[in-house]
Amino acid sequence: RVEVADLEQGRVLRAGGAAGRVATDAYRKAAELDPSNALTWACVGITLGLIDREKEALKALDEAIRLNPRLYKAWLIE
Repeated sequence: RVEVADLEQGRVLRAGGAAGRVATDAYRKAAELDPSNALTWACVGITLGLIDREKEALKALDEAIRLNPRLYKAWLIE
């Protein structure tokens, strides 16, 4: 099953640069609105990693795993 987040991450990876920052900002805003959403935190972490902000990425991925230890995407990336 393809999720919207997967498609967005693909776009960010292809675009890089400013698009990566915009995507990261959008996911961070979503995480602020719903801080208990593990998938959103995983998306924050993944997009941060794509723009070479590894330390912040790991913190976001850790939060995703804390919220949902079964979220395989966060485990695979981390």
